[in-house]
Parts: sequence; C-alpha cells; structure tokens
Amino acid sequence: TLSLQQSIHKLTKGVAGLWSVQKVLAYSKASMKAYAEDQKGAALLANQLKNLGLGAATSNTNTFIAAMEKQTGILDDELRPAFAQLARVTGSVTKSQQLLNLAFNVSKGAGVDFATTVDALSQAYVGNTKGLKQLNLGLTAAELKAADFNTIQQKLNDQFGGAGQAYLSTYAGQLDALNVASANAAETIGKNLFDALGRVSGSDGFGSFIDGISKAANLIGDLLTGVSRLAEMINDIVTGK
Repeated sequence: TLSLQQSIHKLTKGVAGLWSVQKVLAYSKASMKAYAEDQKGAALLANQLKNLGLGAATSNTNTFIAAMEKQTGILDDELRPAFAQLARVTGSVTKSQQLLNLAFNVSKGAGVDFATTVDALSQAYVGNTKGLKQLNLGLTAAELKAADFNTIQQKLNDQFGGAGQAYLSTYAGQLDALNVASANAAETIGKNLFDALGRVSGSDGFGSFIDGISKAANLIGDLLTGVSRLAEMINDIVTGK
C-alpha cells in the first residue's frame, strides 16, 4: 500500500508538471497575442496620423504615449484611439497631447470614465458642450454654450489640475501602474517569442511551426486525460473503492 501511495504521489507531481507546461504555453500564447494587438494599435494610429497630414509626428507621438502610459497607468491600448480621436478634431499633435493630459486629470477628478471624458472634450472642441454637463463645472448650459473652448479648457485645468497625480498616489493608482508594467512585460515577451519563432521557422514560415504546436498540444491533452484517469483508478484500488 505504501508503495502504491508513493507511486500516486510521484504520478501527481508528474501531472502537476504537465499542467505547468500547459500554463507556460498558455501564457506564451497570450503574450504573443498582446504583442500582436499592440502592433496593430500602433499601426492604426500611424495610419490615422498619416491621413491627417501628421505622419511626420508619428515617432514623437509614440514616445509621448509610451511616457503617458507609465505616468498615468492608462494602457496604450486606450491612449492610442483617444489620441487619434483628438487629432481628428484638433488637427494638431500638440493640442491633442494637451487635451489627452487634461482628460486624465478631469476623468480622475470628476470620477468619469477616461474614454467618456475624451469624447466630451472632443465634442466641446467643435462646439458641442452637452457632454461637459456631467463634469459639474459650475456653469449653466447657457454659459457652457456661450464659452469658447479656451475658456472651458482653463476652467477644467483650474478645477481638476493635479487630480491625476493625486489618484496615482493611492493604492488604486498604484495597481493601475502595476497593470501597465505587467502588460508591457507580456508584450515584450510576446515580441521575443515572435522573433524566436521567426528564426526557427525556416523557409516554410510559421505554418509548419503552428501545425507542430497544435499536434503537440493535442498529445499533451490526451496524455493529461489518460494520466488523470490512471491516477483515479490507482487511488480506487488503494482505498478499496
């Protein structure tokens, strides 16, 4: 009986090891997907800037967004489309950068979702101030409608300046920063995996490598199922069930 229990213990450790391999494979796949999504987002923003005649500022914009991601705890997956939206209405990279920073402070100070805040600022820039009501600026609808955007921007800066930094000093803000660091780490790992796969795939490309991964995954799955069932049977024998 002792020998059988020891065997079960070893078998269980083996199963745990196989599960660990599966987890590594799952994380690798998720990392590669994260990197692919990041590349897609960067490409879409670059194309948007090109279409707006701002293509020369693409490198500067990427640097700005990378810095803002670290400084705000907002993922670049959200910053890029927000920047593109602001660029479409302002036609200016500098103004878009100002408004993106403003949106961060306003969203944290007013407790409004970041994307919603960007929408409100984008609409206000072209004269539609209805979305600003939810920010509680202390202005009536008539006053908002009569105010020019520079006045509104100054009012927002006065009321919500520093709110973003105050938020980042909280545990919630630190968790956001940790989430950004984790996401970037995953994207870096994904990039390295893509590079590695590109080197080992050879002339056949990724197709043959992907086929090999699929076959290996099926074999691992079948093995895990069989080993788990065998462990159950041995346990039944030992316990007399």
